Amino acid sequence: MALFFQIIGSIVVAIILIIVAIYLFIRIKFKSALELTNSESMTPMVVHLNESYDTEWLQEDGSQELSKALVRLGFEKGKVYDVIGMPDVSLQAFFNEGVSAVLYKYPLVGHWVDMVYLGESGEDVTVTNAVSGSEIDSRPECTKVHLTGASVEDLWQRIQTECEGMSSSDITAENFRAFFETAYQKDMAFIANKGGVTRAEFMRVHRNNPVKISDENLEAAFLETKLQEIEQWHEGIFSAHELEDYEREEIYFIVPETAYSRAFLQYLADYDVIPEEAVASLGDKYLNTPVPQIFSEINNGFSEKLRANHVTSVELPLKAAVFSKPYV
Repeated sequence: MALFFQIIGSIVVAIILIIVAIYLFIRIKFKSALELTNSESMTPMVVHLNESYDTEWLQEDGSQELSKALVRLGFEKGKVYDVIGMPDVSLQAFFNEGVSAVLYKYPLVGHWVDMVYLGESGEDVTVTNAVSGSEIDSRPECTKVHLTGASVEDLWQRIQTECEGMSSSDITAENFRAFFETAYQKDMAFIANKGGVTRAEFMRVHRNNPVKISDENLEAAFLETKLQEIEQWHEGIFSAHELEDYEREEIYFIVPETAYSRAFLQYLADYDVIPEEAVASLGDKYLNTPVPQIFSEINNGFSEKLRANHVTSVELPLKAAVFSKPYV
């Protein structure tokens, strides 16, 4: 995720993991209806930039300091945007000699700046002073440099060093919005198609937050996070593709090409494809089995007239098959 998702998306992922770690014991102890898997807590598969009519945040001290520093370096101010799909995230674009700088505001983490360079040969370089994001891996073609807390001047010097000798494919005021939205979708597809946040990434996030959690609850938090991802993918697929009778959403479910098997089995139970009591035993049986194979074997175990039917296969926002239940 080199470009914008490495910062916005990974911060949201980190916040989700911390929230899960803090509150998971409530769900475990009280079996409450606490709903962490909701549209506002999940990182969206697609975002859109709308020109913003609320620019009061630019008058805050944190915004003013960073904005003035960018202007001193020769950056020209661009438009201010709201990130639709991420409540409370706002940004302003800046441009200077083939480099785009992005000033962000997100209440939970404050203000920060990305500097982004796009090369003619596909190089994609981001230098940032954000407080989080390094935990999540980037797309192979992307370079990310985290200088947490660094000054705008330090970011400028570092991106010039990183991009020395490259030919720029300019990010301009005219193409910025399309560039941002496209790059974000690529980043999200990269994450999804590798099966979401890996255990190694999850553990890096855990090590970088102050929450103490037992091994048992940490495993449960990982499972909860992976289940949230599948719900996110489910919503992303049905938002991107029109299906006949989609108003009867409860009959449809997805089979991702790659996913954490225990979370996938819980997802199937949540959509009444398999009984809840089967999740634990099937999780042990299929721990290291690819998800499409797991579902094929489960589906073949049903009476022929009760098997789920393949509806379609999709490549975006991730590789997955869509099935419908013959019974509701």
